[in-house]
Amino acid sequence: MIRIYKNVVFWIFISSAILVYGQNDTFSTNVSDCFGAVQMEINRPLKPKIPVNNGQVDDLQMFSEALEFSELNSLWFRFESKQSGTFSFQIQNKEAAIEYGVFLLDKGQDCSAIHQGDAGLLIHKYLKKSHGSFVSDSILYAKGQTIIIFVNTPSTKKNEFEVQADFKEKISNDEFLSMQKTFDFRTDKSKKPFSIKIRDANTKLPIVANILISESRTHNALYNASDIVFPYSDNLKMNLNIDATGYFFQDVSINTRKNKTNERIIYLKALEHNQLIELEGLVFESQSDALLEEALPKLKRLKDFMVMNRTVKIEIQGHVHFDGKNTFKAKQLSRKRAKTIKDYLIANGIDKSRISTVGFGNEKMRYPAAQTDAEKQANRRVEIKIL
Repeated sequence: MIRIYKNVVFWIFISSAILVYGQNDTFSTNVSDCFGAVQMEINRPLKPKIPVNNGQVDDLQMFSEALEFSELNSLWFRFESKQSGTFSFQIQNKEAAIEYGVFLLDKGQDCSAIHQGDAGLLIHKYLKKSHGSFVSDSILYAKGQTIIIFVNTPSTKKNEFEVQADFKEKISNDEFLSMQKTFDFRTDKSKKPFSIKIRDANTKLPIVANILISESRTHNALYNASDIVFPYSDNLKMNLNIDATGYFFQDVSINTRKNKTNERIIYLKALEHNQLIELEGLVFESQSDALLEEALPKLKRLKDFMVMNRTVKIEIQGHVHFDGKNTFKAKQLSRKRAKTIKDYLIANGIDKSRISTVGFGNEKMRYPAAQTDAEKQANRRVEIKIL
């Protein structure tokens, strides 16, 4: 059986305001107790601080002989997945010594198994008081299990540390095929194919997307698919506008006369916080905030993206090509260019609260010593930051 690994990066998110709900001697939803363990979330960078004297329950009493010190100031995390795979994580302390441990609970078990000493302490490590101590571990995880992690310190300070987790899901060939949605336009399946495949840039798994085909001879239409298969031709031409909720759009041109491959794999980037994406095709006149007419189709695509992803907020970043120091004039022009994009989106129904702008002037030119028109145009760009 073919195994395909899905890479999903998880970051732990903790609110700076910690809520305490004392229950009884064995159950507490406090983040300093096992039953209050914080669930890991996707792509949320964090440097949490360990609360001081905040726990309601001594969760680790049955493991006291194995610990460097008793549970005094602690923070608990949990991880669960609908797929089996490999869970790995990294911890780095910042100020004081910390101790951490990992429990792997089987299906049907909860924190009571830890309280009663029935759960095994799978990993246990101690980081001495030295800035920047760094460790990493990995665990084979089976669907239905629960991973519980505690971080503990004897310090009376609210000590900061960093945590990053990664999970590689194990996907079978049957599961991979079930994620595909294919249109095959060949009447004779034995004929040589030309395949268009839409895939996640990180996991390489199929994405069912809206694919608008234009400028082709016979297949101009909107399709909802992850894969489209055509009879191969040495003169196959078309333009594709590809959209999928949760991903940034992409526009692609196909021309088998120039590129004689029999497939085109198009990777879409999943939206992530602080992700920076360049909007190719937003072309401005030199020393002006006026867009050239050829930029209008890309503006419409950005508007459609904002409509499809209604919770997304963006920062529009303007850049200019300008020789010399980053002057007020350069910054002002870059701000005006970013505002031009914002004004268009607002005029076309996008809530202004979802859009902010910034102008960097010539601070971040791609080609500081640009020689060609193409290099200069690359400096006059607009980038979108996902907030």
